[in-house]
Amino acid sequence: MTVAFIEVSDRITMLSGGRLVMKGFPENAVVPADQELAEGVDKGILDYCLNGPMLWRSKNPQAGLFSIVVAGPSAAEMMIWFLQGGGIPLLNKMFEANNINAIALYGFPTAPEVFLYSKVPINKKEDVKGLKIRVIGDEATIFAKLGVVPTNVTSPEIYEAMKRGVIDAFQHSSLSADLKMAFHEVAKYAYISEIRQPTDPQIFAVNKKSWTELPDDLKALVEDEFKLQGLKAWSKQVIDDFAAKEQFVKYGVVVAQAPQDLADELTKVATAFYQEKAAADPLYAEIYKSLLDFKKASRETYSRL
Repeated sequence: MTVAFIEVSDRITMLSGGRLVMKGFPENAVVPADQELAEGVDKGILDYCLNGPMLWRSKNPQAGLFSIVVAGPSAAEMMIWFLQGGGIPLLNKMFEANNINAIALYGFPTAPEVFLYSKVPINKKEDVKGLKIRVIGDEATIFAKLGVVPTNVTSPEIYEAMKRGVIDAFQHSSLSADLKMAFHEVAKYAYISEIRQPTDPQIFAVNKKSWTELPDDLKALVEDEFKLQGLKAWSKQVIDDFAAKEQFVKYGVVVAQAPQDLADELTKVATAFYQEKAAADPLYAEIYKSLLDFKKASRETYSRL
């Protein structure tokens, strides 16, 4: 779990008058980092966890669709899809074979990530060909189709990998998170676009037995508190990104929009990737269709939400 999750668990315990003891742990404290769901909640070692569905793909191949979807819905659209558009029921349908229940809340929305940090200028789609780029998850497969060399580097290793020339570019997080990682010292360019990663939902998932045993009034408290804290964290991240953008510029980093032809090509190859996965997996197809139908309805009604 994350520090934010520890803070929420402490607040829930306080609001429940001590009836609910929720103890949060940092990553690696109980199970290996990024394995909180598969090795913790599903096996009953942890009662609950908060992390991104992208990390669940080894256990649930459809999980990426609940996480980072290239050219997918915005953070607001994704949140509404989860809460009212069928997302949560589909998430729990995916979990039917597991000892996991993703309770009826969205978790933490996030602002779009930086499209790409780079040592070299990227002015058109051809400029990424041959670059060694740190990119993970489904995006590694998708970016490979653009002619890049996907390189699996953990977050703590990115700085040194850029400094030593192991990688030429990387994707990671938002400007405010990445400023704390001192990435302005190793990247000359930060390209912005919501296309690569419109949002990275963090989902609150609990062990089915643990959730069943929780009294209904405490279930309502947990759901409401996570909704509130998720919205607060999301809005703070957006404001922090505004300030971080100015700091990157002051440090001499060129912050610019990603080339449109690159964003368009990424959308094209990502769509083909998702369609291929959907053709081979009925549940994947059902989730993907639901997501696309919701995005279409949203854009036809509001242009952008």
